[in-house]
Amino acid sequence: MKNKFKIILINMLILFVILIIIDPLVGHFILHKQNTVYLKRNIILKEHLPYQDTVFKPSKSELLSSQNLVEKNYKLRTDSNGFIMGPNSTDSPVDIIFFGGSTTECIYVDENLRWPYLVSQFLVDQSDQQINTRNAGVSGNDSMHSTLNLISKGLNCKPKIVVLMNTINDLSNLIKTESYWNSPPSRAIIQEEKAGNKKELAIVFLRDAKNLTIPNIYWGVRVFLKNISEKLKSSILPYDEWADFRNISLQPKDYIEIQNQYKSSLLSFVNIAKSWGVEPILMTQFNRLKADDTFIKMNYNESSNGISYEDFVKYYDMFNNIVRDVARNENCILIDLANEIPSTSKYIYDAVHVNNEGSVLVAKTISETISERFNSYKLKTE
Repeated sequence: MKNKFKIILINMLILFVILIIIDPLVGHFILHKQNTVYLKRNIILKEHLPYQDTVFKPSKSELLSSQNLVEKNYKLRTDSNGFIMGPNSTDSPVDIIFFGGSTTECIYVDENLRWPYLVSQFLVDQSDQQINTRNAGVSGNDSMHSTLNLISKGLNCKPKIVVLMNTINDLSNLIKTESYWNSPPSRAIIQEEKAGNKKELAIVFLRDAKNLTIPNIYWGVRVFLKNISEKLKSSILPYDEWADFRNISLQPKDYIEIQNQYKSSLLSFVNIAKSWGVEPILMTQFNRLKADDTFIKMNYNESSNGISYEDFVKYYDMFNNIVRDVARNENCILIDLANEIPSTSKYIYDAVHVNNEGSVLVAKTISETISERFNSYKLKTE
């Protein structure tokens, strides 16, 4: 029986290798005969892959640009929807989903202390049932990505509440590109796979095969090579996803336009949630983007961001004010984390990311607001 299983497994591997070799050749023959190109366009679902079980460790450069960030492995697991799980996460009906970028993702926070999960541990409904939360944060996501994730998979979970915290990624994107629709491939709304020859078609096929079969091995190898490169102090410049946008210079009227775009994006999230009978909550973003924070200013000035640190802080504050205005005008709950969480390295290890201690404080602040505003929720006393 064991020998038969081995034979079947070997035959499957051989077949897989043959398909990898033949498919690009067949595609090239078809493309050549039809004088056309392979082209696939999708609205991108910028998410974590489902069923991941991996660890992330801060790189040397990340540690140098942070304070009170512990160098160790941080576990990250995802469920069938690609939502980040906590240690006690279950497939029970969802109550609350948190959307955002890396500040919601909390990749360098212990699995049991990430605030989107920790809220579920601080809250219980009035019938003493467990509250189930989901963490839909993804590094680099702006509010448009969050809205697309809400539509594509969040609403299908039938949550009672959806929470959005997107500020810095929206601002960082818009001051470089002037539009949500004009972004580097890593952040684009429309993903395009195009191949006009055998080599390009093979790359498309291998990328799809990688995502389907070895996502964890791929990330593990990528992190390993990154760490090796840093240890060897490689002179190779890191990949710059914004290279094609560094020369864009915004005029005063352009800043008004990007603020209007951000407002419209927030309104899209709020109104879509409401139209499906889901309660939206908006949150300003905790941060250390202050004029007198010399450490954050130093790190900012080491990057090419297009505008001065002082101007960036000014517009960042404006974007948080837009969140407050939209919440007030749309009569939805605001959790003002920018004012509630102290702007110190005790809680925030760089410009906008919380450490373990900061994550616990964020979870308590959110839980207290939710328990005060919704009769169905209360804080656990034990």
